[in-house]
Amino acid sequence: FIAIWDDHEIANDTYMSGAQNHSADEGDFFARRTAAIQAYYEWLPIRPPMGDGNPQIYRSFEFGNLVNLYMLDTRVIGREKQLNMADYKRADGQFDGKAFMQALHNPDRTLLGRAQFNWLADEVKQSSARWQVLGQQILMGKMHYPAEVLTSEREAVAGAIEGLLGLLKKQQAGATLSEEELARLATKLPYNLDAWDGYAAERDKVLSLFSDAQKSLLVIAGDTHNGWVNKLTDNSGETVAMEYATPSVSSPGMEGYLGLNTAQAKRLADALPLLIDDLSYCNLHERGYMTMSFTLSMVTTQWHYVSNISNENYTVFTRHTERFVN
Repeated sequence: FIAIWDDHEIANDTYMSGAQNHSADEGDFFARRTAAIQAYYEWLPIRPPMGDGNPQIYRSFEFGNLVNLYMLDTRVIGREKQLNMADYKRADGQFDGKAFMQALHNPDRTLLGRAQFNWLADEVKQSSARWQVLGQQILMGKMHYPAEVLTSEREAVAGAIEGLLGLLKKQQAGATLSEEELARLATKLPYNLDAWDGYAAERDKVLSLFSDAQKSLLVIAGDTHNGWVNKLTDNSGETVAMEYATPSVSSPGMEGYLGLNTAQAKRLADALPLLIDDLSYCNLHERGYMTMSFTLSMVTTQWHYVSNISNENYTVFTRHTERFVN
């Protein structure tokens, strides 16, 4: 049983010295964090890797010469506070895109912290396993949405995406789009600054650890409660790894946040891979789990979903399969 914490074991959108859902009138954040970590270890059948009272949980597991699994902490040990687009509005109310992008790509901005990053670099150098796997919490893929989607009110997001999808289909059919329409499709921003998209420079550094060492990398993620498949690309657009994200067992995902019914969630799942360059699959309306099997020549990943989560009578469906050969 190999587990790693995310934010809700402490508070929503936890970072190294606070959380989005922690305020000063709730007491000392570090006292809250210590109590939460104690409860985590008391509840789960795992031992603190560095002993009681130590917040370090990142560690690695070797499965012969087949797989090296690195379990990362992207919450407690080194994460700087998340960026907030609202902080980059100028006095005239306009978004200061230049200042935001400078902060986003700040090479000193960290998610893992120096100690954890250096540990990972050393582990990768020493590994001779066929497959390298990062087990961690948050999406690493570049989930860059057209900007008008991110600026829409929550209830208007699905409609905005369908409108953009109409433009894309029009373009693919050979029609000439206006400059304004082209800009609507081309102007994109990261939608979740709590994910690796909010720490772009360090994401590039992590991917380079593996590509420079010519190691075959797969990244597994959770956090969003939906199933995803992303290509992980470098700054030249070359695919250097793949990311597979598991759905939740019971918690609602993006469909719950946006208030979508099943039909709307299915349409949105069909549209997103057309609008997000590195995304190839998503499921936004079902609960389930993900399985992975490894051989020396192939990794097979499957997304399984259940017909309902409210009673013991259910059916399991395998909705999607990915086979990775490298």
